[in-house]
Amino acid sequence: MTKDELNIIRARCDAATPGPWITCSCDDDSFWGATVFAEQEGHDDEYIANFSRDQIADAEFIAHARADVPALLAEIDRLDAATQQAANPKQPAPSGGGSGFDDMTDDIPF
Repeated sequence: MTKDELNIIRARCDAATPGPWITCSCDDDSFWGATVFAEQEGHDDEYIANFSRDQIADAEFIAHARADVPALLAEIDRLDAATQQAANPKQPAPSGGGSGFDDMTDDIPF
């Protein structure tokens, strides 16, 4: 997946209603299925969508995607940074780290 594709996914996450999103199973005379809501602290929960009883798994998937997709993007960022560090091992170690071996070889005449 390209960085542009990941940036498009990030933009969709940023544009979506903030989470967390939850599902609520409904069983009344007018509707039977599940509704997805965004929990809003200090306000009424915000309606996202209704799903029929045959789509309850879809409702759960969509509700969890609000947290899962940002978590997956963060994991991609973490793995990308680790890959970059492994590909460039001569980069300076974070402060306080490193073996000091390179410092010892600086005074050896070749």
